[in-house]
Amino acid sequence: FFNNEAGFSEANALALCSIGRSTKRADDPRYIGNKGIGWKSVFKITPRPQVHSRGFRLAFDATDASGLGYIVPRPAEPLTGWDGRGTVVVLPLEAGGGAALRELRVALSDLRPSLLLFLRQLRSLEVRDAALGLHRRTTRRQHATDPGRVLLEESLERDGHAPSTQTQEWLVVTRRLDAAAERLGNQSTEVAIAFPLVEPSSPLPALDVFAFLPLRSYGMRFLLQADWVLPSSRESVDASSAWNQWLRSCVPDLFVEAAAALLQRAGDEQEKLRASNLLLQLVPTGASEFFEPLAKA
Repeated sequence: FFNNEAGFSEANALALCSIGRSTKRADDPRYIGNKGIGWKSVFKITPRPQVHSRGFRLAFDATDASGLGYIVPRPAEPLTGWDGRGTVVVLPLEAGGGAALRELRVALSDLRPSLLLFLRQLRSLEVRDAALGLHRRTTRRQHATDPGRVLLEESLERDGHAPSTQTQEWLVVTRRLDAAAERLGNQSTEVAIAFPLVEPSSPLPALDVFAFLPLRSYGMRFLLQADWVLPSSRESVDASSAWNQWLRSCVPDLFVEAAAALLQRAGDEQEKLRASNLLLQLVPTGASEFFEPLAKA
């Protein structure tokens, strides 16, 4: 995995060698994650992950007899073909790791273009599978004349097949809010709604709620992004959190704002009719569980 970032600092490297000592502050909107345990999830794929970044070459080994291989690395061998720029994470599969490889391939194939909508520092994502002769690239860019519209382009190349490209268009409306609930010193936060700009000729599918990365669907047909409080599994929104309950209470006004933005962008009568039909599907009447109050708002 290659990332064309600036590379690790000493503090970043030390954070990998500990638990609960992330260099990311919870009140800094530039970053996601702050519990100091995210890196440890790589051990689900391999017991011997490596990180190569700037002058750091770290090799972890979860099978080490000391039991400390998760957090005490040894120097890794120099990486062949790497020019020293950015950061490379190597996840070597164990012998007989076919099941893990299949699981990884399924996970990568399930990545949707909408993954890039709320990751401000990430503009493109490429997946190459040399064994299958597959190359997939997803790119995010702003509309040339309308900053509220975001285009997600996905290109797919497969050996022996003509390349194909698909483009999605989204209307993204964001509101910055002064914090009315307590969360780790946060003074403000942002909530965003993304409407899919599609022809409303068929029923829209239920879409995910995001905490920068997708969590799961709660029955709504638009994307909802906020800095939700999550359990460590990142599989749901913590329904007991006062912060989350306050964020949820802000969604109806933001939906009205997004709906107005959608209708304002319609030109002639035919476009207004299409926008109105789309909006009828976007109303969150199917919101469920923690978000069920939105269906009655």
